[in-house]
Amino acid sequence: MMTNREQALTTMFMALKSELELESGVFQENEDFNDESKVFLTALEYNLKCGTEAHASNSGYSTDKQTAKENLCESAANLSGKAYYKFRKLGKMNLAEQLHTEPTEYLYVSDSECANMAQTSLDLMKANLVDLGPKTVTADMLNELQKEIEHYKSVQGMSATVHGVSPALTKKYKDSFGPVLVSVENLKYLVRDFKGTNLAFYDRVMASTIVPTINIHHTTLSINALAKSNGAGVPKIVFSLATAKKSGTTDENGMAEIELIKAGMDTLTGVLEGKTVYSGPIHIKRGSANHTEVVIEGM
Repeated sequence: MMTNREQALTTMFMALKSELELESGVFQENEDFNDESKVFLTALEYNLKCGTEAHASNSGYSTDKQTAKENLCESAANLSGKAYYKFRKLGKMNLAEQLHTEPTEYLYVSDSECANMAQTSLDLMKANLVDLGPKTVTADMLNELQKEIEHYKSVQGMSATVHGVSPALTKKYKDSFGPVLVSVENLKYLVRDFKGTNLAFYDRVMASTIVPTINIHHTTLSINALAKSNGAGVPKIVFSLATAKKSGTTDENGMAEIELIKAGMDTLTGVLEGKTVYSGPIHIKRGSANHTEVVIEGM
């Protein structure tokens, strides 16, 4: 499952990709910028490929549910992408950035969150239909998407935990963000060449490199597990809550997330290689991102 940070970075990457592809003619004669744009697009393609591989296991789905989800992901992303393009042309970036424009944003989350994200994007488009119409997005298109959302919600067969993620593929995916981020920084330096000759292009590229805020439609708990001896992050700890059949495993930095959980008092437990290394009470606040740091004794 994509973390909030990974989702935000992917949204930023795709906005920059869209800008570079749309305005490729502007920088063809600038050799450094042109070369770096190719580096960025290649690194991004690899990042997206790694994301698909890392989230490919859907053993908890029925075939019908998986098909319905894939169809909804494509439809919602396609229509949101059309609206994103139109909002950008109108200079309404605040609206554009609220849309979920990539199939991966919907595909790698739970069933309820997928439906919520599709509905949120649809409601935003519906509220701004006058600006989007009459050709880019129509009422009929929105009605069809609404039908897909309702169909997806009605199909049975989704389990709460569906991604049996390979640690190797997860690491490969997380590592693939690094080269893309380096290239983004390089493009931010190189685009300064256009500040005096094409300020509009400069402004658009810089705006595309801003990491957006991801709206949280559910309660999330992030955990940072630190070794008592040196404060370093402890990987491979499986954290779970007493009231939820969900868990999150710490990465190489000792970070883990548990999403779509209930608010209130709970007990957080961490298990490493079959041994309980942490257990303690925790208060989960409703509708927000909750964060806690836990110290692992004996490490």
